[in-house]
Amino acid sequence: MSEELSSIEDIHAILAANVEKYRKKIGLSQEKLSAECGLHKSYVGRLVRTCGNCELSTMKLLADRLGVTVVNLLTPTPRRKR
Repeated sequence: MSEELSSIEDIHAILAANVEKYRKKIGLSQEKLSAECGLHKSYVGRLVRTCGNCELSTMKLLADRLGVTVVNLLTPTPRRKR
C-alpha cells in the first residue's frame, strides 16, 4: 500500500469503499453479493458502513465474487490532486 495507515478505522474505511466500488462496477446489489458469497445481507451492510470486522476468508470470498484480489480490496484509492 502506498499510503501508511494510521488506524484500524482507516483499513475498515478502505475495505468498505472498495467493496462498494467494485460491487457497483459489476452491477450487484448488496443483497445479491451477500447471497452469492453465502453471507447475511446485514453483515455486508455493516462492512460497508465500517461497523464490522472482516476475516481474511470473508475478504477472499468477496474479492473472488467481485473479480478482484484481496489486495485490491485493501488498497487505498489515490487522492486526486486539485
